[in-house]
Amino acid sequence: MKNIIQKIQSLLSRQECSTYREVYNFNYNIEFDTDFMSKKIPPALQGDEVERNEIIEDILKICETRGIESRQCVLHKTYQDNPYLTACLSTMQAIARDGKIDVHVFVRSQNFDNNFCYDNQTYMMVMKALITCWPEYKFGKIHVHITSLHRFLKAGKHSPTFC
Repeated sequence: MKNIIQKIQSLLSRQECSTYREVYNFNYNIEFDTDFMSKKIPPALQGDEVERNEIIEDILKICETRGIESRQCVLHKTYQDNPYLTACLSTMQAIARDGKIDVHVFVRSQNFDNNFCYDNQTYMMVMKALITCWPEYKFGKIHVHITSLHRFLKAGKHSPTFC
């Protein structure tokens, strides 16, 4: 995780815009990390914690209904207060193959300083919940695509990243 964070920080620091910086179409893979899971990472908003719990509950329900091996274990997330708008963490798919569960995450928009670490912990929590429900499988990879990974600067400074 540390290497990914350093890479993102480097990409963002190379941009010369004074108030907004963005990495467009960023892809990376992570694995379940017990040390990272033990960190206390605060949610940026109260709604983030509610959303985290909904994601875990909803993906488990879908996978139980459709089957973890079906390619149909897909969650499309909308905003809690507006079901017509796609949430920042917009799509998640879980799939079991070759004795492992992989999770694929599509993120529409993410603030690097406020949400990156919290959201990655959420992906790992989803993976752990899936393995708990299907213990015959091992931890696979978490594949993440972020369309817009951004940072807002105030007075030339950014908020600390909570990792």
